[in-house]
Amino acid sequence: MVSCMKSMKSFFVLVFYLSSITAFAQTQYNNFIKKDGAWIKTDIHVYGDSACLQLGYTQEMFRRQSGRHGESRIESIYRKLFSGDIIVVTTMSDVDIITDNNINLYGAKYDQKSENRAINTEDILQRGIEKRTLTLPFLCEVMDIPYSDFETDNVTLTSAKYKYILTFEKGILVNFKPSDGLGKWARYLQEGPYYLKMERYAKSYWGTNQDKIIWELNTQSDAWSIIPSMYQNDYCYLFSENNGEICNAKIMNIALYGDTSITENEFKDITHNKAKFDGILTYYGKRCRRYSYMDYYFLFEDNGTFYKVVENNK
Repeated sequence: MVSCMKSMKSFFVLVFYLSSITAFAQTQYNNFIKKDGAWIKTDIHVYGDSACLQLGYTQEMFRRQSGRHGESRIESIYRKLFSGDIIVVTTMSDVDIITDNNINLYGAKYDQKSENRAINTEDILQRGIEKRTLTLPFLCEVMDIPYSDFETDNVTLTSAKYKYILTFEKGILVNFKPSDGLGKWARYLQEGPYYLKMERYAKSYWGTNQDKIIWELNTQSDAWSIIPSMYQNDYCYLFSENNGEICNAKIMNIALYGDTSITENEFKDITHNKAKFDGILTYYGKRCRRYSYMDYYFLFEDNGTFYKVVENNK
């Protein structure tokens, strides 16, 4: 009997403890939305992610911004994908009033362009496709797409501002692709000065062949994304092109880091046809088409499939 009473007492203590935690979790935050130019406290008292969900936004529709605490009195700011417009501002429960000045102090370093870099955004768009959570009205709003008939089942639209072509079925995003042909890593590098050097070098060889220029930029940018330390890699000088102005990242990846995703014709293109064809030779019991380039032999099978790279010990 004593044992039973002890068990019941422990049970009620546990229930009280869990109830206290739940109550605390539900009341420790305040959430503010902007209405008629002023920040209004809502009756939502969960943390900002959950507040956004209660306000009708899916996880793929917003980004959480963390900034300076202290004087700002703000815990987090939640912004819409692409546009950066604020959905909700989350504070601790003792905050009853916030102003634009509080928000500016908290988010002083917010950089919308950086937030919208393709390596982040395209991952979010892909998750939205997989979960079927990105709607036509929402994306038209945040991507500045002029479109009003949201009842159309199947439609393809272009965001001129963000350079994406979006395909919707029954008002849900099902596919996207860049309208300028650039992949996410080329877009990521596009803002930097080195990208301009790659672009000039590609144009010097391909002339007005825009498809090939885009192909080369994507190929080199994708290669850079997996090279350790990127431009600061200690071995960049071994693969320099154009009088040392650029490094051939794709060739570097093949020679040093195990990349095998290249065909014979692509190899000729990415080296601007400067590799020397040595003829058909036998390596490791296999007949290969051998090319000499820089300090390496690049071996391809008869059908143009990449086989192996071998250091040229001259």
